[in-house]
Amino acid sequence: MTGILATLIVGFLVGVIAKGIMGEGGLGIVWSIVLGLVGSFAGGLLFSLAGVSEGGLVGQLVVGVIGACIVIFAVGKFRHA
Repeated sequence: MTGILATLIVGFLVGVIAKGIMGEGGLGIVWSIVLGLVGSFAGGLLFSLAGVSEGGLVGQLVVGVIGACIVIFAVGKFRHA
C-alpha cells in the first residue's frame, strides 16, 4: 500500500512539474497527473532499458518529468492533428 501511495505522490509531482514546463496545452490538471504517471513509468522503463540508474527520489522525479514531458507533448500533438 505504501508503494502505491508513493507512486501516486511522485506521479502527481511529476505531472504538476511537467504541466508547468510544457504549458497549458489544453490539458486539465487531472490529465496532466495521469500523463505524469504514464510518463514516469515510460521514462523509468526507457532509462532502465538504456542501463541508466535513476538514483533515488530526485532521480525518479527527473526521469519522470522527462518521460511526462514527452508523453504530454505527444498527446498534445495527437489531439491537435
